Amino acid sequence: MCSMKVTTETLEDSQIALNIEAEAGELNKAMDDAYRRLVNKISVPGFRKGKAPRFILEQHIGKGALLEEALEELIPQLYKEAIDLQKIEPIERPQMEIIQTEPVVFKAVVPVKPTVEFGDYRNLKLQPEPVEITDKEIDAAVELKRQEQAVLTPVNRPVQFGDLVTLNVEANIGEKPFLNHKDIVYEVNKDSRVPLPGFAEKLKGAKKGKGKDFTLIIPPDYRIKEFVGKECFFKVAVTEVKERQLPELNDEFSQTCGYDN
Repeated sequence: MCSMKVTTETLEDSQIALNIEAEAGELNKAMDDAYRRLVNKISVPGFRKGKAPRFILEQHIGKGALLEEALEELIPQLYKEAIDLQKIEPIERPQMEIIQTEPVVFKAVVPVKPTVEFGDYRNLKLQPEPVEITDKEIDAAVELKRQEQAVLTPVNRPVQFGDLVTLNVEANIGEKPFLNHKDIVYEVNKDSRVPLPGFAEKLKGAKKGKGKDFTLIIPPDYRIKEFVGKECFFKVAVTEVKERQLPELNDEFSQTCGYDN
């Protein structure tokens, strides 16, 4: 069991806010556990898998990546123990906000069962409403099916939205390493917020085999609050670009969807 302090606050709309502060040593233990998980998964040049010291692994992937891995295990564990301690029964996943990391302090807004008072529901009468499906909705459903059956094909052109790219990426926040990944596969979705909002837009136009440098600002809603508002400098190199080739709207496509034509 983790050592922590928990306070609660009753909110509107059947919600309870849990303010959770872990003891100082909990993050260190979580970082050690994260290191042991990652060192057996990640290849570090000059070391056999599972043999790289922690400080070498941190240099290779960035301390921010190790911290993210640690928090992904520690936060849910602290949350579960807190709701058990407070005898709270959530009805949905909570909204999490990490306030700080040293020591770990976060807030969880937990939806709980509302208190319901029934009125005179027995005399209510409802008339079913007819459902109309528009051409726009049909087109959207067909497009979704085409996307599901799309084939990924390598192309030799600058990156566009909708592409699937393989890339190497390094990122730093000031002097602190933030990301260090090689040969990761990334979908260039204009609205993506991974790893930061605006990353996909900056990636658009990049060319295979050529590097691209840019800076993004950590947004206000980023889960690690001590990074909020700071500049993050990225160095990106695209090694492969693939585009989605959609099937034609013909009888063959209709048959794959269960229709004759």
